[in-house]
Amino acid sequence: MTKITPELLDALMSPEASRRGQAETFFQGIPPAERVGGLVHLIISQQQQQQQPNAGLAAVLLRRDILRLSSNDTIVLEAALSPLLESFMQQQYQITIRNSIGYCLAEICAVLAMLSPSPQDSEQVMARILQTISAAVS
Repeated sequence: MTKITPELLDALMSPEASRRGQAETFFQGIPPAERVGGLVHLIISQQQQQQQPNAGLAAVLLRRDILRLSSNDTIVLEAALSPLLESFMQQQYQITIRNSIGYCLAEICAVLAMLSPSPQDSEQVMARILQTISAAVS
């Protein structure tokens, strides 16, 4: 079960400083790879439930955390690419949320390419990304 919940994101946006501070401390205590997985799950689940109160914030936090991942976490990024892309293609989000998800997709592709240890690995990663995109638009 993910530690990233709508309630946690609500608390991060709370006007009450103590509640927001506790939420920030809890959120920062979650490893970045786990946060990425949890944020992707939250974005997808809100889209499936046709509720989007936290999807925009989740996408902004996701984009920030994508950049914090290391080469050990590329599997997390590759796992996030397909569901985010499929969700993006369904066009059920408000335009600002959809744009934020698009930025996340671009960051995932860029980070995957940058974290590849060699040019050959980078080419393989880009081929997998293109296959994922092709499958999503077919």
